[in-house]
Amino acid sequence: MYDHLLFIQQQLKQRNVEPALQQFYRTDFPVGTSYHQFYAYNELLFLTNAAALPPGTLIHSDSKTSRIPVNIQSLEGIDDYSGTISIEFPFPLEVATTVEFIQIVIK
Repeated sequence: MYDHLLFIQQQLKQRNVEPALQQFYRTDFPVGTSYHQFYAYNELLFLTNAAALPPGTLIHSDSKTSRIPVNIQSLEGIDDYSGTISIEFPFPLEVATTVEFIQIVIK
């Protein structure tokens, strides 16, 4: 099993980032949602449940842009986002969906 926390700790060490707070962050999207924007300034949000998102979902932030692949097993590691974050689904959601992150607030 992939250890998200170990990966995050390694990333923070490589970037010389000291966290002030680490916690889980969830965003729920109701049926019919096609776009959502939110903010994560002075923090990193590591996406932990990419498999819950429909293939083709575009996640764009000030630090990174990525698209959820059809073959979710092809993802290596977990992506982190910061700044203004937007999630664009390839079509309006047919089922309620929850996106989960590990939130690292930076000192």
